[in-house]
Amino acid sequence: MRTLALLFRFSLLVLSTLANLQAAWASTGCFSTETSGSGATLMTICISDHGNLVQFESPAGFEHLRTGNGTIGEGYRVCALGGVTNSGYDAGFNEAGFGLPTINQPNGPNTFPLMVTRNTTNGSFQLTQTFDRNTTEKEVTIRMSLKNVSSAPIGQVALTRYFDGDIDGVADDDLYARTGNSVWGYADVQPPFGEGHGLMLTPITFATNRSVVVRKFTDWSSSLNACGAVTVEPTPTGFGDFIGEVTYFFSTLSAGQSETVEFLYRRF
Repeated sequence: MRTLALLFRFSLLVLSTLANLQAAWASTGCFSTETSGSGATLMTICISDHGNLVQFESPAGFEHLRTGNGTIGEGYRVCALGGVTNSGYDAGFNEAGFGLPTINQPNGPNTFPLMVTRNTTNGSFQLTQTFDRNTTEKEVTIRMSLKNVSSAPIGQVALTRYFDGDIDGVADDDLYARTGNSVWGYADVQPPFGEGHGLMLTPITFATNRSVVVRKFTDWSSSLNACGAVTVEPTPTGFGDFIGEVTYFFSTLSAGQSETVEFLYRRF
């Protein structure tokens, strides 16, 4: 009995250690930072080594993701088999199911294009993200290619991108709205009390089935590993802390088959 008790305690220690390692593994640091313009034309973006957009400042002094009073939450999730299986997610501040990244930045540090490739630890998928930007329109484009690297077909695959937009640097006073093709958060501020900006996420691969929803931050952050049906908010919302979420849906991916879709972030 003493041996069983010791084994049980050891198992709990291992599980606790793994959980701590998972939390420590999440990355919201700036791996690649790109800045253009100044003042009203400034655009500074930062991308983590895991492929998260963790800073979007534009114009100068107005940050929409990397805020001091909110969680840095931007990232992606891969689900399969009709939402039964979560193959991996990375929300910036928390992640599970993805291995070490491989990074390709051919023009040197803090330049584009930037490519981040990661495999899911269950051996099912390889996700390659390619980042670029348009400094004139204040846009960031993310091309995401998902490949079935297993030896068998995988059915009902879904690829999600989401962001916790804390517009103009404040986490809990945003308004959110959506259409079937975009979701955005914005600060309802009028001169002379402020400028009032917004951040929009648009799926720009229009031929692929997709959904666009708004979720409460508390619902989202407590169910990062959940696939399938989620609790969504009617829009436009009232003031609060929300998540914009876009999901592309694919049919069966054969062994070795890949699908590529694109997302666009834009400051307005």
